[in-house]
Amino acid sequence: KAEQAMVLSMRAFMLRSEVLRLYRQALRSVAGVPNKDDAGEIRQLIRAEFERSRLVEDEETIKCLIVDGRQAAAKLQNQLNLVK
Repeated sequence: KAEQAMVLSMRAFMLRSEVLRLYRQALRSVAGVPNKDDAGEIRQLIRAEFERSRLVEDEETIKCLIVDGRQAAAKLQNQLNLVK
């Protein structure tokens, strides 16, 4: 049982690492927004999205949220590239 708990905690650790990496990536992409007010608003939206899902514990749901987050981050980056 202890070994199984360790495996589950390792999976949780890996998912948490992926979520944090995605969060940092999204926040870094906002650095390219020329208008500081807009950048602040986008940062707040990003934080709100992550906070909304903070208490999710189901592994499959978290994986789906990561995929959705990657797609949203790519879309944001593409939109920011168009502005430059």
